Amino acid sequence: LNTMAMVQAVVLPCAIFTGSLIMLSFSVRHHHVGPVAFMIVCGFLVSLCFAHKAYVLRHRAAEGEAVEPSWYMFLAVTCLVAATGGLLLGNSNFSQTMSQYYDLVGMGVGLDVDPGAAPGQRHMDASRIEFVPGTVVMENLSLSFKDTNLYCVAPIAVGNRSTPPASYDYFAVGINCCSAGEGELAARFWCGSDNGQARGGLRWMGDRYYFGLAIQQAQAAYHYAVHNPVLFTWTQDPVGQVDAMRTAGKQFVVHWAVVHCIIQSILVLILAAGYSPAGSEMMRITVSGVASGDH
Repeated sequence: LNTMAMVQAVVLPCAIFTGSLIMLSFSVRHHHVGPVAFMIVCGFLVSLCFAHKAYVLRHRAAEGEAVEPSWYMFLAVTCLVAATGGLLLGNSNFSQTMSQYYDLVGMGVGLDVDPGAAPGQRHMDASRIEFVPGTVVMENLSLSFKDTNLYCVAPIAVGNRSTPPASYDYFAVGINCCSAGEGELAARFWCGSDNGQARGGLRWMGDRYYFGLAIQQAQAAYHYAVHNPVLFTWTQDPVGQVDAMRTAGKQFVVHWAVVHCIIQSILVLILAAGYSPAGSEMMRITVSGVASGDH
């Protein structure tokens, strides 16, 4: 087996795995659906072609023809694993990280937003908001709705003002991060960042239904108005948090591409050692020894 065959046995599966992983991890999967689907299918077809070549070679050997050892079956299996692994991990990376990143980055950004002066309707399309200094989560006005989990809500407002706003439209939300009571003595809310300097909101992209019920209960309990509620995760740096999602998605791709290529290289070296004259002789001696022991 020559060096070029060994290089191909490393590069081809790595290219299939990394290509599938990249295409399915990022927005190209939506912008170029046809070409991406074609390339993914090609990865599996490459495996099928090598499997066919391995079958033909084995059939010739069974008929008594002298054939040289080949990488065909090895490549068939490893290309199949590469195509399947790239497909699964790429979809996982997109669904868990990059999908939310693209949803958030496609929306607007609000800077120096005064939650008491700017109605929620003005920022319905914002995914990241940085509020004016002095903005806090009103823990004493928090409440929750219980349906197996606690769906917690608390209005966001400028804390040093003597009069409440006409409407609370900005809410910090979270799950299982508040007490079940209401009022200053019972209400506890610790969802999102616990940094005292935090004054940012990252748009809640999950289900809103139970949070809406919690807000309705809070309106009845605390007698405040809500016109156009917008839900956020309370955070210190919403813009940086979204950028971190993109970084995490890229690091995921690099990590698994490197891991796969290392494993593929190790497998090629192991197989090459077995095909080498020394490896073949070792196998022959081992088999002969076992056969002698049987007698």
